[in-house]
Amino acid sequence: MKKGKGFAFSVQSSIIDFGTVTEPRKGDLLISSPNLADKNFKKSVILLCEHCAEGSFGLILNKILPTTLETALHEGLRWDAPLYRGGPVYPDTLHFLHKRADITIGSAEVLPGIFWNGDFSKAAQLMENKIITNSDFRFFSGYAGWDAKQLMSEMETRAWYVCRAEKKHIFEMDADTLWEDVLRLMGSKFKMLTNYPENPELN
Repeated sequence: MKKGKGFAFSVQSSIIDFGTVTEPRKGDLLISSPNLADKNFKKSVILLCEHCAEGSFGLILNKILPTTLETALHEGLRWDAPLYRGGPVYPDTLHFLHKRADITIGSAEVLPGIFWNGDFSKAAQLMENKIITNSDFRFFSGYAGWDAKQLMSEMETRAWYVCRAEKKHIFEMDADTLWEDVLRLMGSKFKMLTNYPENPELN
């Protein structure tokens, strides 16, 4: 793990195993297992924006910070959008997702209709001109990162479950209940995880 760039976690002794480990792809959701003991990622849902031989990069979708974009930037920017905690790596960096295929700001497509980053100043100008709205964007402080093969190592310990991301996961569903709601949508065997005890060893 890269010093200061990755993250470490511990897994409780009771492992929830649903069979074959699926290697994630760019554009997948990583849903944390109840076994994942790291408080930074408790009940987290991460959009995987990149996954390749060199490493992986993602943004936590369901951790809203008690501040707004314009307050955090301190630059007189009039963009009163919620700010999410994207992950523990470089928390002073800004990342964003958007769903506007019709704007040209140099973004990278993560999955059909979902785009990551780009020229923020151009986006701010579009906001000023009311061409885009808050509902088109999600902003994140920091990110989650993995070194080469690190994510698959965590997958093998059943720290994460995987499903394909959709626009509704990012822009429509309630962040406060996203972890539970995604697991329910994944089917009955995952739905039961929403009732998994906080401390299974005490039951």
